[in-house]
Amino acid sequence: MRSPDVVGVYTQMYFMSDHPPIEQQITFFYTHDLDASTEFYEQKLGLELWLD
Repeated sequence: MRSPDVVGVYTQMYFMSDHPPIEQQITFFYTHDLDASTEFYEQKLGLELWLD
């Protein structure tokens, strides 16, 4: 585990970089039951299905 000082340095380096921040992400998960997974992510977590 990293010490808080090292994490702080990495955080400062990230925010001082010229790279734009990550504002969105698409993650793919394998599932055996698409209907149950869809219901969980949309109804329980409130996430929006972007592409099926």
